[in-house]
Amino acid sequence: MAHEATYTTEVAWKGEHWGHLVMGNGPEMDFSAPPDAHGHAGVLTPEDAFVAAANTCVMMMFLWACERFKLDLVSFRCRTEARRGWSLTGRRCSPISVSGRRSRYAPPPMRMSSP
Repeated sequence: MAHEATYTTEVAWKGEHWGHLVMGNGPEMDFSAPPDAHGHAGVLTPEDAFVAAANTCVMMMFLWACERFKLDLVSFRCRTEARRGWSLTGRRCSPISVSGRRSRYAPPPMRMSSP
């Protein structure tokens, strides 16, 4: 039987290029367009959220694989990048680039064979 889950968010406009985001899982935060799109620096942007969604999903799947294959994970770091641009024909977003760095596993326990 398939498992199904529902995820929700709600946004409200606060004026200018400001919004407020409420996530179904509890967190709330203000967000804005990025500075290059008449927004504000230092807060979550839709572009940040989009790239973060891909990165957090990669990490969760990596953790699932470590648990599934009984790997003792010591550290994990992953960077994602996407580029947004405009042209006379409209907006475009590049593919998201994901690059893992320094994922480490604890060495398996040594087994001593008896003589």
